Amino acid sequence: MGERFEVLKAEFKKVIWPDQRTAAKETAAVVFTGVALGVLLSILDTIIKFGLSFIM
Repeated sequence: MGERFEVLKAEFKKVIWPDQRTAAKETAAVVFTGVALGVLLSILDTIIKFGLSFIM
């Protein structure tokens, strides 16, 4: 079991962690994309609801 932890520890040493600025930029990009998709889906939902209520 201790061998597994040694392998895990070795793998974590191989990871290249981003610096704070890169992490912040990527986080902002993910949040912006999520909000933009949410707004787009909300607008499409409203248009589809209006269209269906008009047809029926």
